[in-house]
Parts: sequence; C-alpha cells; structure tokens
Amino acid sequence: MLRPGQPAPWFVTPSPVNPRFAFGSLGGRFMLMVFLPEPGAARDVALEHLRAHRDLFDDEKVYAFAVARDQPTMAAAQNTRSLRWFFDPDGKVSRLYHALGDQGANPHWVLIDPSMRIYAVAPIDGGDRKSVV
Repeated sequence: MLRPGQPAPWFVTPSPVNPRFAFGSLGGRFMLMVFLPEPGAARDVALEHLRAHRDLFDDEKVYAFAVARDQPTMAAAQNTRSLRWFFDPDGKVSRLYHALGDQGANPHWVLIDPSMRIYAVAPIDGGDRKSVV
C-alpha cells in the first residue's frame, strides 16, 4: 500500500513520445497519476474529471498522467498540455503503485509532490478523488 511521505517508485516505461520514458526525470513539480480501470464507465468518469480540471495541470507546477495497460488505449493516446500518458503493457508500473496485484486491478489516483514522494492516494471511483485532484 502506498502511504503519504514514502518515496514514489521510479520506473522506465513507454509513452506516446518516448519508448523509454524515465519517470525520475520529472521531479520539481506535483504530478497526478491516474491508474485507469478497464475501458468503460469508471474510466470515462475518471478521464472526464481530468478534462474538467485541466486548467490545474499547467506543466509548470503540476503534470497529470494517465497510466494505460490496454492496447487500444495505448494506440490512441496522445500527450496534450493538460494530460500525458504512460503505457504499462506488462503491468510493471501498475504493480509498483499497487494498482495491479494478485486480486486484479485496483485503479486509483496518486498525487506525488515535487520531491518525488507520495502526497495522497485515493480510489478512482470515490469522492476522495476531489481531495487529490
């Protein structure tokens, strides 16, 4: 389980613009990561929540990243100023962040502070997401 204050796990994974994106290169600003559920209503709500708050993700103080594991999403994803993507085809990143385990997927939000520490974690479908986003 991720806990506030612990170091954020580092990883290297594909993105739309870099086949070996190094997460550790992002320090110095807040990062919101959403570990998406499978395609469907819950995913649509999470992505709409990001779109509704895109003015918060200014690239100077805060980045937002969606983590996708399914091939159709990875094929269609494109980085924008307010939302970037990490691809996790083998689930390694999701496992590091406890979004995938023996019991299956555990979609959630993770807010990481500028010093690369976990700041907050909230379930994808709970009201707690408002405290993270």
